[in-house]
Amino acid sequence: MTRAMILARLRALPADEQGTSVMEFGLMVTVFVGMLLGLFDLGQLAYTQAVLNGAVQEAARSSSLEVVRRHCPTRTLERRERRWHLFRRRKLHR
Repeated sequence: MTRAMILARLRALPADEQGTSVMEFGLMVTVFVGMLLGLFDLGQLAYTQAVLNGAVQEAARSSSLEVVRRHCPTRTLERRERRWHLFRRRKLHR
């Protein structure tokens, strides 16, 4: 390529509009995707803050109540099993 051909192509470059829509699309997509990811991040932040706030409120409420839980289903079941085993032992040893 000669110098004259290079200069001719450089002069014709501003008038050439081939590929401009691809470049505009590429520029706009990067901005749009960046904004979209930012919105997702803000949504996740708001959700996490709401869940954490609810957990803290529930913990504060349960710690401020002076209710003693006497009935626990797991303990009741364990007691019943122990009583049943003791009953069977007594019955077998008689």
